[in-house]
Amino acid sequence: MKKLHLIKPWLSDRNLFRMEESNHKDMQEEGLSSREVEIFNALLRREIFPVYQIITDRFKKGVGFEILLRWNNNGKVLKPTEFMTDISSVEIWLKITALVIHAAVSGINKYNGKFYFSVNIPPQLASGNALPGMAKKATGMLLQPQWASKLVFEFAETIDVTKDKAIPETMQRLRNTGCRLFLDDCFSDHHVMFPVRQVHFDGFETGSRYCRTVCRQ
Repeated sequence: MKKLHLIKPWLSDRNLFRMEESNHKDMQEEGLSSREVEIFNALLRREIFPVYQIITDRFKKGVGFEILLRWNNNGKVLKPTEFMTDISSVEIWLKITALVIHAAVSGINKYNGKFYFSVNIPPQLASGNALPGMAKKATGMLLQPQWASKLVFEFAETIDVTKDKAIPETMQRLRNTGCRLFLDDCFSDHHVMFPVRQVHFDGFETGSRYCRTVCRQ
């Protein structure tokens, strides 16, 4: 159980996130918008919290959970589309992703690896060292090493791989940690031409709307 106590210090690791608590003026000098400052302060106050959406297989059996976020903003609970589209700061995305990964690790340990927990990959972290490094730290927090495959990262179909040639390498390094990589929201109305040969996936997920369409056909 000692590993569980290591998660919270990791979330507060200033070397990882490179962002310290500061006042409104200092943060705006760092290039954050007033909305981003508000969101960052909400993270510090733990007003932004994870919720769990069940994932089922074709037999409608629960196999995992997708971790989503909500923001309790002065008593009004906001969905991701109401605040996450306002974030461009990589530093804030790092802290948000760490929050979600922490929830995933806690869930995997709580259910003894019975279910997988998925984390959405922000486009801002799709390349570089941050995400593979966070995944490696996260697998070290699991009570059993073989549960690493229960930590799933979802790659949005809308991320344009052609705009950053480092993305395939980053995703492979992510998979090398033992975590799995899924292609999210396949066959959606907003999909892009995706070079599947450049990025290797361990699975994919489809939206409920697509599933209903297939069932009617």
